[in-house]
Amino acid sequence: MLRLCLFIFFFSFFLCDYSQKLKPQTLDSLLKISESNKKDTGVVTALNRLSVHYRFISEFSKSLVYAKRANEYAKPLNFKNGIGFSYNNIGIAYKYMGDYSKALDSYGFALKVYEKMKNDSGVYLEKKGLSATLINIGNVYSYWGNNSQALDVFFRALTMREELKDSSGISALYNNIGSSYDHLKDFDKALDYHFKALDLRKKMHDSIFIAASIQNIGNCYYHQKKYEKAVAFYLESLVLRKGLNDLAGTALTLNNLASSSATIADIAREEGNDIKAKEHHLKAIDYAEQALSICREVNDKSGIGSAILTLGATNLSLKNYATAEKYLNEALELFKGTGYKERIMETYLALSDLKNNTGKGTEAYTYYKKYIVYRDSITNEENTKNSIRAEMKFDFDKKQTEQALEQKRKDEVSEHELAQQKIITYATVGGAILVLILLGVAYRGYREKKKANTEIILQKEIIEEKAHEIAERQKEILDSINYAQRLQLAILSTPEEIKKYFPDSFVLYKPKDIVAGDFYFFEVYKSTVFFAAADCTGHGVPGALVSIVCANALSRAIKEFNLVAPGQILDKTRDLVVETFKKSGKDVKDGMDISFLTIENFNEKLPAKISWAGANNPLWFFSEGKMNEIKADKQPVGLYDHFKNFNTVQIEPKTKQSFYLFTDGFADQFGGPKGKKFKYRQLNDLLVSSAEKSMQTQSEILATTFESWKGSLEQIDDVCVIGFRS
Repeated sequence: MLRLCLFIFFFSFFLCDYSQKLKPQTLDSLLKISESNKKDTGVVTALNRLSVHYRFISEFSKSLVYAKRANEYAKPLNFKNGIGFSYNNIGIAYKYMGDYSKALDSYGFALKVYEKMKNDSGVYLEKKGLSATLINIGNVYSYWGNNSQALDVFFRALTMREELKDSSGISALYNNIGSSYDHLKDFDKALDYHFKALDLRKKMHDSIFIAASIQNIGNCYYHQKKYEKAVAFYLESLVLRKGLNDLAGTALTLNNLASSSATIADIAREEGNDIKAKEHHLKAIDYAEQALSICREVNDKSGIGSAILTLGATNLSLKNYATAEKYLNEALELFKGTGYKERIMETYLALSDLKNNTGKGTEAYTYYKKYIVYRDSITNEENTKNSIRAEMKFDFDKKQTEQALEQKRKDEVSEHELAQQKIITYATVGGAILVLILLGVAYRGYREKKKANTEIILQKEIIEEKAHEIAERQKEILDSINYAQRLQLAILSTPEEIKKYFPDSFVLYKPKDIVAGDFYFFEVYKSTVFFAAADCTGHGVPGALVSIVCANALSRAIKEFNLVAPGQILDKTRDLVVETFKKSGKDVKDGMDISFLTIENFNEKLPAKISWAGANNPLWFFSEGKMNEIKADKQPVGLYDHFKNFNTVQIEPKTKQSFYLFTDGFADQFGGPKGKKFKYRQLNDLLVSSAEKSMQTQSEILATTFESWKGSLEQIDDVCVIGFRS
């Protein structure tokens, strides 16, 4: 399921006591003042008010023009309030136009202006302007995901607004603090601050901000998985915003309604309610199309991106592939422009699914590889990131050194040419002057050459030192990964151990990297055999760490809690995994998909009892000449929005039954003549065709087929397939 983003409204502060939207008469008056030839404080104030007005009616380009003029006029006058106000207006305009880096730069200039405005006791003279700037800076931090840093800034601003007894500013900060807590998943605090903001705004009869507070309350309920309640608040906000002709606000709310409807539709589809799914998919498209129209009108890039991603994902769900591809490609270009990695990753995955569904395997593989690159980029450990940063810095420094040396060479050439020109020009002046010039040039050239040689030696030493540091760091990382491999291998039984109990068996285990997110589980405890193939979140080091947590939880469920039924074991394992990850203080959704089989009374005189349970991964077993499939519960072993107890399925024991447990890595591998996924049907056919052969032979066939199919393409995921004959 593609999780679509919600828009959480943060209040930007405008620093003015007058109404944002100007009356026609006032607007005309200010326009006349702005067009005069004067450049006094009155004109600066008029320009700033015009900037706020045009921002309010979503004409952000005009707002930016007036703010820049105000800034230009205020500086020669040393009109500090006008300078700070204009910098904030410039920043807010850039923010609405999607350029958050320029916005933060402008807010930084404003902050410097206001922090210098102190009396002899060090007390700030312009707390209103300073706190407003802090609010705007905090909003950028929040947009970039630095919510703890944003809270520090917001609470500093709140103290100033409380000293000023400014209800409007206090309510805005309550809202922003609530939104930051929402991002940090502290929903109780988030709702507390949002309802405080709403109560204050209602007392002030401020409909614009009432609508925003209501929307953010809806966001909190959405994040608590209370989707119907969230939609009710969004609809209430939408009515208010449409009544106010608030285009930007209306678009925000429509985008949130579109995302909510898409989420409800996806859940309904997972539950098998196709009628409800289609109804809400169509609602999502309707809301997103309305949002897109408005966002394009006001040039809201963030809103455009959200709307077209919803349209792309929803049309993909409805199998409208041509329409879906158009929107997804447009979304990808926008997200690349803003550097929003999570959305780029999700868009690549959607494009891979689309290409795979339309029979374009090579393109699907290409998009899937890009998805993996972004996924790993987001989840990589910090030491890997530091290594990359160090290497990039090394390359950058090396290039800088080369450029500096090249420039010196050019300078020397230019100076030499200039010296020659002087020689020609002043040759008639006299031999003495000529000799002096030549001596001067020669001496200067000697000094420059000596200096350049010294710098070359120094830079070479720096480069060699950095190269050594990077090599050492990479060795440390590789050593750590190899140690992680030893830890992971410690939880895996060897194929030889398994053959002691099942002589006719195999384990095909091919990690994508040195360590894997996939693992197989084999345990014999109190006359019961436990057998599983599991696929944990991620691969490489992150996946391996999750696999150790999950394998340990499985073992505890069996030995510590004495559970035998596979469904009950998976229920308890889920509890233990969620409990482990909750210690981080966040809702970590790491976990595993698994196919889990038990055989009770193994090697006993009593009849064997075969049971199975699965999380997303099925069980195949070959019996009496045909392959049978038992479908898994559509939920992972881990934190999940709509979890339920896992079902245990009983299997009647028969002679010469062959069982196959596997993860998705084999079926998802791209390759073959058209670069398409191998897929489960082809894997099933392969196993059926070799089912009568020994398990060792089947393992060799699988391994050979996998390598042949993959060819020169990269292995995209860990592979784990287990087969045994009872």
